[in-house]
Amino acid sequence: SSHELWEVQTSLTTGAFRGAPRKIGTFAGGKTTSLIDLSVSANGRRAMALTQSSESSVFVGKFDRTMPSIREIRRLTLDDQRNFPHAWTADSSAVIFESDRSGSFDLFKQKVDHRTPETIVATPMVEILPQLAPDGHFVL
Repeated sequence: SSHELWEVQTSLTTGAFRGAPRKIGTFAGGKTTSLIDLSVSANGRRAMALTQSSESSVFVGKFDRTMPSIREIRRLTLDDQRNFPHAWTADSSAVIFESDRSGSFDLFKQKVDHRTPETIVATPMVEILPQLAPDGHFVL
């Protein structure tokens, strides 16, 4: 759940370690955060890190055709995983989405008035881009 920064002295001529590595800092992060850049000041007293988060959440709201606008927007998926919505159930009561909450991307549906999703399909393989069949009886 974090990214650690370590230092080790090396030989300028061979690159070989001249001592044991030493942890010098920890940057907050998780599996949806990547450490993408690092810079240390010339005197070695300051460091800066650039992180990027790939967390994606599903939000729902009420669509007003007269404006048009979306109001009463709220977060549906209440975790820190990557969640990508793709379809609604035929009765418009739930969102169908993919999520990596199980370690690989699987398919889920979550009713708009529930706090947790139901699994549609979860295998060790990757399942993505769910769509509702035209008859509303199958998820493709």
